[in-house]
Amino acid sequence: MFEGTETDMTCLFQHPNLVLLKVDLEFLVSQDIFWNSFPGSVVHGSLSFIFRQKYCITKLEKCADCFLEKLCSYARLFNPIVSADDKRRRIYNRAPAGLRLSVEPWNKQISYEGERIKVGLVLFGRTVFTIGMLITALEEIFQQGIGRKQRNGERGGAELCAFHHNSAVLSAEDYKAAGGMKIKTAAWEQVAGFDAENFTIELISPLRIQSKGKIASTPAFSEFITALLRRIDNLAYYHCDTKLEFDYRALLQKAKEVKNEAEFSRQKMSRYSARQEQRMSMDGVTGRMKVYDCPAELRAWIGLGQATGVGKNTSMGMGEYQIEEKKSNYTL
Repeated sequence: MFEGTETDMTCLFQHPNLVLLKVDLEFLVSQDIFWNSFPGSVVHGSLSFIFRQKYCITKLEKCADCFLEKLCSYARLFNPIVSADDKRRRIYNRAPAGLRLSVEPWNKQISYEGERIKVGLVLFGRTVFTIGMLITALEEIFQQGIGRKQRNGERGGAELCAFHHNSAVLSAEDYKAAGGMKIKTAAWEQVAGFDAENFTIELISPLRIQSKGKIASTPAFSEFITALLRRIDNLAYYHCDTKLEFDYRALLQKAKEVKNEAEFSRQKMSRYSARQEQRMSMDGVTGRMKVYDCPAELRAWIGLGQATGVGKNTSMGMGEYQIEEKKSNYTL
């Protein structure tokens, strides 16, 4: 259950293990990139492949067969497995990835030479220590080539040009000359919550919330909250070794009573899965939801959700949103 004042419900997230790290990397396109898929999926897949090549010790085909799986950075970032003795296994057969990656702009199929791409990285709990490895691997995949092959047999490419962290910006040259940027983690309680009872949830990338076995075309506010509670709770449990104490049913009932107005439009997208060797749907919705008289208990989760994302495929940049008309105590 919550403890604290009516207006400060972020106390739920007051635990030393509940930390996250957000860094944005800016790349300058040196050769046209033909994505041929959702850009976040392309970068995520390439990063996963090269990260495993560089840092996997055992080189086994499947992480589930590896005795180091629970200690492995790759598994935590890209393929966390719920062990057979985990009590949550009866509900969840997969744990959320410890990395949330996003690509901006998310909706361009071609990034032309001279344009800029921003790749966002958000890490949770124990995965924050992998930031150096991820930056190195990201820089390498853009240098080696990414996206669909062109007529000359080459892929697109980009050069790292800037780092964004905690409102500070460093050029790639200054970053390397200084031996890196002073990167700081943020406590979840700093990121969570905001004061405004009336606000707008503005979707930055398509939202995929599953309802009755299908992706909802008009997800209700209560469905949004349900997906958010599950994601944040599991991130805390699997990556921060922390079990959040809250009344799920009470929060869901409050969400059902909140007045809101939604304006959503369906976005048809797909991605190619190398693992399954087939193209897969990534349809979602974009738009906004106006929320009125939202209680502080829910605002604590909604504020934090700006860092965690919500819904399906968040590890690839789906379900990213921001709150308008908010008064936040912390800026990532």
